[in-house]
Amino acid sequence: KDFVKDFDDNLVAIVINAIYFKGAWETPLELQKGYTQTFFHTKTEKSDLYFMGAAQGFKYADLRDQKVKILELPYKNTDIKMVILLPQEIDGLKDLEETLTADSLNFMLSKLVKQPYVEVEMPRFKIDFDSSLNEGLKEVRSTCV
Repeated sequence: KDFVKDFDDNLVAIVINAIYFKGAWETPLELQKGYTQTFFHTKTEKSDLYFMGAAQGFKYADLRDQKVKILELPYKNTDIKMVILLPQEIDGLKDLEETLTADSLNFMLSKLVKQPYVEVEMPRFKIDFDSSLNEGLKEVRSTCV
């Protein structure tokens, strides 16, 4: 909730609408069939997961000072994009979450540059949500006003 307070009403509305959005990426990430790769949750916790990937031109930035890589995956036939922030250190997610603000995110987004060739690999995932958003959204909006 505190993080949401940093954003204006329009951005909050976009995020809420994105929850209901179901689209296809402009450049599909294909499932790498037949084998799994190791995904590190922490330095000591890992899982063997199926990955998906593509090698193509993407907007990408390697922000070493912020210890993060950022990738933009546009959706087909829309202006909507998924932005992925990847900490450069295996245990870097907590630090990234603690330091991420609207200003730092805007700075990172401003550094995205179309690269002619980027190899993208990430664990296959599916986002499911089967709960009512009404109460949670009322609570978030009341703390933002």
